[in-house]
Amino acid sequence: MIKVPDFEGKKVIWIHAASLGEFEQGKPLIERLKKDYSKSKIVLTFFSPSGYEVRKNYELVNHVKYIPFE
Repeated sequence: MIKVPDFEGKKVIWIHAASLGEFEQGKPLIERLKKDYSKSKIVLTFFSPSGYEVRKNYELVNHVKYIPFE
């Protein structure tokens, strides 16, 4: 489980991308979710450290996290 500050009790949409390329393919989906579910929080996670570094400040989501394989 991922803990995200200030999201308790709110609807959350979780998008996971294994890589930066996978994220780029999913951008239209994120844009549509942001438009259609504007009251929900969107969390974006990456398996790839480079994907995370490039998109850690992506403005259309509320939180970005790197979750390496353990």
